[in-house]
Amino acid sequence: MDHLRTEFTKDVGLAVVYCNYKEQEIQTPVNLLSSILRQFYDGISLSENIKALYRKHVERKTCPTIVEVAELLSAETKRFSKVFVIVDALDECPEENHYRKLFFGRLQALKSTVHLMITSRPEISAIADSVQLEIVASREDLDRYIEGRILQSSRLNDLLRGDEDRSRLKETIIQKADGMILLAQIHMTALVTATSKRELSQLLDNLTDGLDAAYEKTSERIDNQATQDRALAWRVLGWVSHALRPLSK
Repeated sequence: MDHLRTEFTKDVGLAVVYCNYKEQEIQTPVNLLSSILRQFYDGISLSENIKALYRKHVERKTCPTIVEVAELLSAETKRFSKVFVIVDALDECPEENHYRKLFFGRLQALKSTVHLMITSRPEISAIADSVQLEIVASREDLDRYIEGRILQSSRLNDLLRGDEDRSRLKETIIQKADGMILLAQIHMTALVTATSKRELSQLLDNLTDGLDAAYEKTSERIDNQATQDRALAWRVLGWVSHALRPLSK
């Protein structure tokens, strides 16, 4: 966005949306589209069409429908010489209530007047026909991350005094992560719990491929804890997953 603001004049519409699965109650399709519309006029006066829609719903004490916002958005994009919309993490826009389908469908309807860039996990079928650029963590990035996690854990650092053991751990994590820092993070979080070389070796042998399998493995580790620890872990996960706003500043 900073590059676009520098590159183009004020006659350009710019908007960015950061999808977050923790904010599903707030990030409805109509709210996301409204956010895009509002960002087009950041620092400049709102158009009469927007003001008219606002007055209409203030008087009726109602909220605009997705059809109204989408139609207004389509009309407003024509007021700019160029329009750029960036959607980050479309995969975190929920499929429940067809939210993702509704939101992306309305964006697709604008493609004749809007330059649209979307980041997402690759399995999202909605973007299958789009021009794609794969962004993955390089081998060097993963190696540096793993080495940093090893150095942060005195226990793991002690277990990996030999270069061969260290190299085996790094190579295994890099292969399993397949370019995903998040997956490397999940695997390293599991490995730092090892208390012996034998346990560490077993954990390495049982590392999973893909995020879904890694989450399932994490769930199994929670269920294998003592009763009180298990109950606390699931309670905390419940708080996080159902929170309507960040739990800390």
